[in-house]
Amino acid sequence: MCIPSLQEMDAGGETDTSGESSNTVALGLQHKYRETVLILSTNRCAMYCRHCFRKRTVGASESEVNRNFLETVRYISEHEEVSNVLISGGDSLMMSNRMIERYLNAFTDMEHLDFIRFGTRIPVVMPDRVRNDPELQEIFGKSSKKKQIYIVTQFNHPREVTEEALDCIRIFQKLGIIIRNQSVLLKGVNDSPELLGELFRKLTAIGVIPYYVFQCRPVRGVKNQFQVPIEKGAWIIDQAKSMQNGPGNVSVTVCHSLREKWKYSESRTIGRCCSNSIRQRITRTAAGSLQWNFSLTNVGLIRSHDQIIR
Repeated sequence: MCIPSLQEMDAGGETDTSGESSNTVALGLQHKYRETVLILSTNRCAMYCRHCFRKRTVGASESEVNRNFLETVRYISEHEEVSNVLISGGDSLMMSNRMIERYLNAFTDMEHLDFIRFGTRIPVVMPDRVRNDPELQEIFGKSSKKKQIYIVTQFNHPREVTEEALDCIRIFQKLGIIIRNQSVLLKGVNDSPELLGELFRKLTAIGVIPYYVFQCRPVRGVKNQFQVPIEKGAWIIDQAKSMQNGPGNVSVTVCHSLREKWKYSESRTIGRCCSNSIRQRITRTAAGSLQWNFSLTNVGLIRSHDQIIR
């Protein structure tokens, strides 16, 4: 998942499948949903995943990275409808300890924020960043006493749940930090019920919440390499979920761009559908200007564009 391939030269797909540019209110600062602000804190990662939906900037250009810390803090402090901040990237834990502490000091003091999230694969790909850095542990420990902190990470395969990763997870948990996992369904990597079922079980066994499974987005250089057909993906997830106990019953978000003009949207559940009707529902809306976003529970939940949630 980290070794480049000539298939990435394929020109199919888009560079910005989520419409991030239209949600940017300042450099590196996105406010797409009323209660959530996202910060692109860095373009660096410990490992450059070949399926990354931000390939346009991660490891390459700094043109979208947040550079004005004070402006960012001022914007969030002035928008009291914002209840949470997601510090992403790149990988947010690739920032220096000093910058992580600056963000935490600023946001833990804002009364209107309920929690702070860090988007990072560090527990998976470079757990020693946390294991061998007592200063970083102290920073998080101090801040978690003031405000709830979440680590949103990405385990995609059971073999990634290593002893080193477990040690990193345990450190965060002892500091009162909640760990959630967002996997990506990847062709040739984890596209079988048995593999995903095993992954979910391993995660729940170590106290990591399997939060989402995402359909791989049709990003340029990724679309024709890792995408699993939506109908097949729905079946895989349904089967993997049937192998789980309560905590392993993840939600599934299928973000699929059907037309080049469609933009990613996330919204409230308005109805149910069976897995075998997914393709029909997509076809029926293909003449419109909206993209559908699916969240699967037992038989599947369809989310509409109209009422957005965080």
